[in-house]
Amino acid sequence: MGNTINIYYYRRANKYLNKLDKNEKNKLTILINSKIKDFIEKNDRRYIQQEKYFSKIGKFDSTIYYLRISNDYRAIM
Repeated sequence: MGNTINIYYYRRANKYLNKLDKNEKNKLTILINSKIKDFIEKNDRRYIQQEKYFSKIGKFDSTIYYLRISNDYRAIM
């Protein structure tokens, strides 16, 4: 039995996704979910990078990452 990964979208992200047609929305959410799952479970860092500008805040690591979904889409996490 594996762990459950819950992904919550910011209100504005949901609003943007709801403006897309159903196929495009499903395609994007599947891509986002699979890339986040691979990052967490397999440590796949090809699509998720830590923002260099915010990489260190004092002695703490930043929690700001961005996800490259496709050539046209990016997400801040």
